[in-house]
Amino acid sequence: MAGVIPVFEAATAALDRFFTDWDVLLTPVLRDPVFKTGRRDTTKIPFAQLKQEVFDYLPYTPLHNICGTSAVSVPLSWDSNGLPIGSQFAARTGAEATLLALAYELEEARPWAKRRPPVFAM
Repeated sequence: MAGVIPVFEAATAALDRFFTDWDVLLTPVLRDPVFKTGRRDTTKIPFAQLKQEVFDYLPYTPLHNICGTSAVSVPLSWDSNGLPIGSQFAARTGAEATLLALAYELEEARPWAKRRPPVFAM
């Protein structure tokens, strides 16, 4: 893991600069639509391959976990199977109030609290 900390520090500095001009960044949560649980037997995949697949599938959220910026995911849309499609909103470190207010307004405009995904039988 040598050299990783400077990369994280550079990413954090870049996000800090970005958020001096922008209040919120919108990205998808996932690269592709949600898939059914059990689609893949992860016990039969080498760890390195599984790690790469996870990073490919979740390319946007780890950045904010690593850099400590505030982020929230809200289900603003649903796919043809009735599964939620997450939209991630991120803001500068410490801007949780901004994101919670935005999520509140979005839920008022497009309510999701009573929506439930369908139950699938395997």
